Amino acid sequence: MNNKFSINKLVTRCLGSLLLLGVLFGMNSCKDEVDTSNMFTATEQSIFEYIDSVPEYSSMAYIFRQVKLGEKTDASPLSSVLAAYGNYTCFLPNDSAVAEYVKTLHKDTTDVHYLSYDEMKQIAYSCIIDNGTSTAYTYSNFQTDGSLPLSNLADRQLTVKRDTTDKGIYINGTSKLTSWNIKTSNGYIHTVNAVISPSTSSVSELVAEAGNMRVMAYLLELTGWYTTIDNTDYDHEYEETDHEEYETQVISSQPNTKFAIPQRRYLGYTLFSETDDVYARALGITIPDGELSDDTKKEILAALKVKAESVYGTAEEGNYKAATNAINRYVAYHLLPGRFAYNDLVRHYNEYGYSWGSDAVNPQLQNFSVDVWDYYCTAGQDRYLLKTLQVPSGEHEIYLNRKSEYNDERDGDYQEVRNVVPGLLISADNGEYDNNASNGMYFPISTGDKLLMYDWDVKNRVLNDRLRIDLVAMLPELISNNLRGKKYKGTYNYEVFPVGFFDNIIDESEETNVTYLINTGSAGWRDYQGDEFLFAGLFDFTLKLPPVPVDGTYEIRMGTSNNPNRGMAQIYFGEYNNMKPTGLPVDLRVGATQEFRNSISWVADADATDENDIIQNDKNIRNQGWMKAPYYITVCNGKGDSPLRDDISGYSTPCMRKIIGTADMKAGVQYYLRFKTCLNDPTSEFFVDYFEIVPKSIYNGVDPEDIW
Repeated sequence: MNNKFSINKLVTRCLGSLLLLGVLFGMNSCKDEVDTSNMFTATEQSIFEYIDSVPEYSSMAYIFRQVKLGEKTDASPLSSVLAAYGNYTCFLPNDSAVAEYVKTLHKDTTDVHYLSYDEMKQIAYSCIIDNGTSTAYTYSNFQTDGSLPLSNLADRQLTVKRDTTDKGIYINGTSKLTSWNIKTSNGYIHTVNAVISPSTSSVSELVAEAGNMRVMAYLLELTGWYTTIDNTDYDHEYEETDHEEYETQVISSQPNTKFAIPQRRYLGYTLFSETDDVYARALGITIPDGELSDDTKKEILAALKVKAESVYGTAEEGNYKAATNAINRYVAYHLLPGRFAYNDLVRHYNEYGYSWGSDAVNPQLQNFSVDVWDYYCTAGQDRYLLKTLQVPSGEHEIYLNRKSEYNDERDGDYQEVRNVVPGLLISADNGEYDNNASNGMYFPISTGDKLLMYDWDVKNRVLNDRLRIDLVAMLPELISNNLRGKKYKGTYNYEVFPVGFFDNIIDESEETNVTYLINTGSAGWRDYQGDEFLFAGLFDFTLKLPPVPVDGTYEIRMGTSNNPNRGMAQIYFGEYNNMKPTGLPVDLRVGATQEFRNSISWVADADATDENDIIQNDKNIRNQGWMKAPYYITVCNGKGDSPLRDDISGYSTPCMRKIIGTADMKAGVQYYLRFKTCLNDPTSEFFVDYFEIVPKSIYNGVDPEDIW
């Protein structure tokens, strides 16, 4: 592993601590309103100084002195790192908790000195999160079930669970917070009653270990997906290449900005799995306790085969490892390529009515305004679409393949008025069984009697909709590396990716710089979900599109936010060997004056004389190949109160949707978009944010398409 980032950052922090020590103490005062019986007041000690000063934490003090940050021989011990300037979150077990953990590894002793270096490293790296330039996590960040946004030093996201029985908060499933918000000069300490120790098992191994997932474990083994998942962790070839920590001069508008280069390329899978009792109800059979017998397996397979073949066909019947076999397709539709934490299944940022709170980089996850959803391609050769949706009410449940109707009039609020397809409820955890694997996670479907299928309802009702898909949702590698909407290593706002980093961005020219940018609080940003891609340089690349659910005519659009720094591209569409130009090149540089608005007949709704005038204006804009931005998306001011539809805050240019074109598309056929620069200008920056794939029944249906 390349550790340039860690060591360089350490040097910077050590120097910074010498220069700024006198003014840092007392900053960032804690404002959380919590039970004061478990809350400590601020201390002027660093994290390590505090740990070293309290006798009951002597075991962790010893471990931090032994373990180094990185693999180099001259790497600094964590005792030094945690004594320097920074923002760290520490989940601290006492000596008794460490002793109990030692006993699980070495039956005859509880002495911390018997631990190997790798065992100590696992303990040390697992309990520390480097928050970089952001504030370390406090008790207020532990109020929602799911995962903490930033990974720990072992590059693992830690889960948070609020226990409804003992009212406790558990980190990583088994480590209960016993006190919190011990404020130090370089972060916060939260004490726990057990060592943080994320599982080293794969997703398939954890499913096999779970007593309520016996059917799925059997199906994974039967179809060969068990081995596929088990062997997927990270890109070993990418590891063999030495990558610099960052690059500058990546885009012309920000020549001195540091764009981080990911040091690893993590891969993995996320599984949605029905529990055994759901299978029993759905298949109408009895599944006895204990290990599944051969007779029970035959009964399960026979009942499931009937259901699966009615949806996926009878190709390769009996050959369960074949990609077109119905059972194989059934299992593949339960898998997403990529490591998704529960909180990353949807992205809250600038949807209508939502306020992100005090920190733009860590949006609050407790108060929501409207339904939020994403679409993802599942595993297997078919890549069938799966929809995830989180509701704003109750416990903010997340559903798979849920469809509702909304108050989507011009003066509406986009609240649900009728549920059409209930969808399948998923859980953030699996109770007593660990679901946070070394190469992904799994989420139980534990209620009802329905199985997750790509059936008629999904294809013709759930997905017969305007499919608005952020580019991030098409790139599982970005989510697997925990970069979605987050600062890289807690520090860098922007990243640049080597050619070939993304499987769904292909045929990149060597001159193509693929960059990813997140908003850190600027009210001037107007990006869906608060992030964007800029394809810089003499770019030429091809994007692999998600599949359409049914045969039909579709309109393809892309969100735009023009400014003079943007580029111009010829866009091509079609099957891989038959891509054709979609029309004239798209110039995203235009719009710095009123000229662009005039050229597309753009008039703000507020300036229209009446409803009919607004409708006519929308038609005029469509005739020019454009549409106003959705009302659902708002300016990134953290308030959710300024819809992009009429916004002209950026360079006096309205945010728009460019209609790339319409095409007859078939389910099961792979389509692509190619973007090739039309400028001999290495400083151009072509903006890509989100796409819409819209069936004719929506864009040219009986009822006009809504503005949302």
